[in-house]
Amino acid sequence: MRKAILYILIAGIMLIVVLPNSKEGVIINEDPFNLEEIIDKIKSDNDWYSSIKDKVKKNNRKVENQVFLDAVYTLRKENQKYNDNLTETIEIFKKNDKKYKKIKEQAELQGNSLNFQLYFEAHSEVEKNYSE
Repeated sequence: MRKAILYILIAGIMLIVVLPNSKEGVIINEDPFNLEEIIDKIKSDNDWYSSIKDKVKKNNRKVENQVFLDAVYTLRKENQKYNDNLTETIEIFKKNDKKYKKIKEQAELQGNSLNFQLYFEAHSEVEKNYSE
């Protein structure tokens, strides 16, 4: 039962993007936000860990379960921000005639759909911002 819940929670984090004009979904790794890193941050942050202890008492859970739930929640929020940035970047590219033309040329040159190339370029741009 615990494994099933864990798989369901992790599956809820996995981002699957189905691009228009593509036949399959593109599965994006949960990173740049690693669940284990978030768990480590929770455990090393005294205030955060103290709030975990309060939730444990209030919700009658084990500490490790509450840490996991907080990490999953944080990961989902961070991924939502990431997805919002991705969507915003694609829209910016579409409005910039020069950039849009360049992406369109790259798509044709590489044999990709325009939507895929837009996504790929936006993903690369957002990744740069997250690694800085």
